[in-house]
Order: sequence, then structure tokens, then C-alpha cells
Amino acid sequence: MALPLTGSGGSPGLHPDVNSVSFERLLNWRDGSQYGVMDKTTSQGQGAAEVAQEVLSAVGKRKKEVLVAGLTPSLAVYLRMFFPRLFFTLMAARARKERKAKES
Repeated sequence: MALPLTGSGGSPGLHPDVNSVSFERLLNWRDGSQYGVMDKTTSQGQGAAEVAQEVLSAVGKRKKEVLVAGLTPSLAVYLRMFFPRLFFTLMAARARKERKAKES
């Protein structure tokens, strides 16, 4: 269900800002041009309009939480929730690997 954005960026019952990011800014934020940087992760991510649509759909369904992520990040969230020790072990190994690659 799509909720239309009206007026100053909000629709009835919705606060126009979510975590200090306005809906208009979210919808118009297409790339890293605002900061002059586009990293690999950002370029491969979902578009702002797609994310906004998922968030608005979740609000329309009165969901208390919504996970807007691909398969791998979603699995990481659940891995951290149910197996935190394994999650942090994997993240520490990844950080060591990335640090070693930078030093090379």
C-alpha cells in the first residue's frame, strides 16, 4: 500500500522526519553527490525511492519494525540476534582481514 506524501513532506499521521532525515530528502537522495563520494556499498544499495516505498508500506501496515536490507545484511541481523558470539567472531575476523589488506 502506497501512502501519498502531501504538504510539507508528510502524510496524515506521519511525522515528516524520521531520524532527522526528511522524506523529501530521502526521496531525492540518489547518489553520493551531496558529499562528493560514492562508495561501492552505496552504489550497490537500494535506491532511495525503493527504501521510502518499503518504509511507507510498513507504516501503512502499522508494523513496529521494518528491515530494509538485502539477503546478506538481513541474515547478519538475525545471526547477531540469535548467535551473537558467532556474529562478533566473524566481524572481528573480517575487520582483521580488511586491516591486513589495507596494510599490504
